[in-house]
Amino acid sequence: MFPGSPAAGKFGERGFTLIEVTVSLGISFVLFSFAVLPLRQTIQGYRLAADARALSGQLGLARMRAASGFTQAQLSVNLANETMEIKVYDKTSGQFETQGGVFTLSQGDSFSYGNVAVPAGGESTLQQTPAITFNSRGVPIDSTGTPTSAGSLYLTDNNASYWAVTVSAAGQIGIWQYSNGSWIAR
Repeated sequence: MFPGSPAAGKFGERGFTLIEVTVSLGISFVLFSFAVLPLRQTIQGYRLAADARALSGQLGLARMRAASGFTQAQLSVNLANETMEIKVYDKTSGQFETQGGVFTLSQGDSFSYGNVAVPAGGESTLQQTPAITFNSRGVPIDSTGTPTSAGSLYLTDNNASYWAVTVSAAGQIGIWQYSNGSWIAR
């Protein structure tokens, strides 16, 4: 090809200049940074909801183990380590023994009600319950064996979102989300 021919001009116009690539990458990074923060908050919200549902599931499992074994079972919660485990009362040894593994909350989630002033569900006072025990009929009981409805656990994350899991006097497990100053059943 000769320098003056039409084909020579088309060959030199292919591709992008370094400035064009740099500008388009810069715009992409700016748009990406705007999307990262809301996406991160959404994922943390899903984690907190999943932890509340897992807590509810573990309470249901403890209740079923108590009824199926004609004994007592409890969900024991370590508020400092953000862990929980199911313990079943062994009639032979006279002690609660751990069954299954230890469940740990997602990173950034913790057992806390933070600055929430209203208890969830039908609770009369705002409190964390470190152990919720069920009798052989699946009814929550206190340390004396008396039926109680004071079982509640509150969860929060780094974004000041709150969830609660409560147990009624009849053993019904409720999941609640705190929104706009009140608790919404989930």
